[in-house]
Amino acid sequence: NLFSDSEEEELFDLINDFIDEYNIDMIVVTIDENNKGSTSKYADDFFDYNGYGFGSEYDGALFLVSMEDRDWAISTCGEGNRIFDDAVLDSIEYNCVDYLSTGDYYDACFEFISISEEAIHDYNTFPLFSRLGISLIIGFVIAFITVSIMKGQLKSVRRQNAASVYTKAGSMNVTLSNDVFLYSHVSKRAKPKNNSSGGSRTSSSGRSHGGRSGKF
Repeated sequence: NLFSDSEEEELFDLINDFIDEYNIDMIVVTIDENNKGSTSKYADDFFDYNGYGFGSEYDGALFLVSMEDRDWAISTCGEGNRIFDDAVLDSIEYNCVDYLSTGDYYDACFEFISISEEAIHDYNTFPLFSRLGISLIIGFVIAFITVSIMKGQLKSVRRQNAASVYTKAGSMNVTLSNDVFLYSHVSKRAKPKNNSSGGSRTSSSGRSHGGRSGKF
């Protein structure tokens, strides 16, 4: 009962369009109680034991909203593990969790579907190695231009092989030298806690799942 009838129908149509267009399964699940404790485990098991996923690798992605403790989870499988990389999961978390926090559950699910469409489109257009190659080339070009500009500004500086060239002859006469330890200072601070968790995992059915989970 998180969606009105019209919202549920619209989401149903959007998901079916996504499935028809990209041949990868998509599921949105909302629950009142979680009897498995872990939201990620519930999402993985719901995906596996309800016959979801296309092809031999069970390609698909599931978005779960649990109202019991205000948890959310994403479970991916097969090709979904490769499409929904950290950058895509970051985008989903950033854009969807705010909607969940304010009770805009339809908008959260709509964003999930929209980001998923963009992610799979980019994945099909630019395969992984192509995206890595493009990123490396862009990074190299930016670094080369930056270093070249910096080097061009150092017209009066030349590499020297010895430190003696920086001292004036006869200006320094060292008669005694030693090292004296003065004090040490150690500071500690707590490691920041992340509200979400993710990574590759194996479900109770033995399948490999990816995704992320957190609270809203």
